[in-house]
Amino acid sequence: MREIFVIGNITWHFWAIKRFINFIDISGIMYQIEELEKWKDKPEKIVYRYSASGDKWIYLILKKGCVAGEHYHKGLVASKNPEINIILKGKVEYYLKDLKSGKTEKVIIESPKIIKINPFVYHEIKAIEETLLLEPFDEEAVKKDRFDLDD
Repeated sequence: MREIFVIGNITWHFWAIKRFINFIDISGIMYQIEELEKWKDKPEKIVYRYSASGDKWIYLILKKGCVAGEHYHKGLVASKNPEINIILKGKVEYYLKDLKSGKTEKVIIESPKIIKINPFVYHEIKAIEETLLLEPFDEEAVKKDRFDLDD
């Protein structure tokens, strides 16, 4: 669907793709606002996706008590070597287990913080309070490098 609007002396060319608005002619425009795509909506967490310039991100809303993660990576893809979690708001407890040495650790992190988790470290995240978390995430790449303890 293609539409043309004239507002003042600016001609706008729009077309909608999956609820996003892409600007073709942005002369005179300083910014644009887009809706985030809701990817998962569960009672304990909500996940939104975003992609720009080839980088893909997810924005998670973890409800108090939610446990997420429960996996490890082997470092086969750049976005998970290391895995980066940006805690924007809230408080979480990470359970970490180094699968090579067997060492385990629990760490409590309060926002705003970034945690970088190395390959072969199993990790679980428990939301101590409602938490907003941002993570680089390429779904296709992660399918190649996400493992449960059974794997």
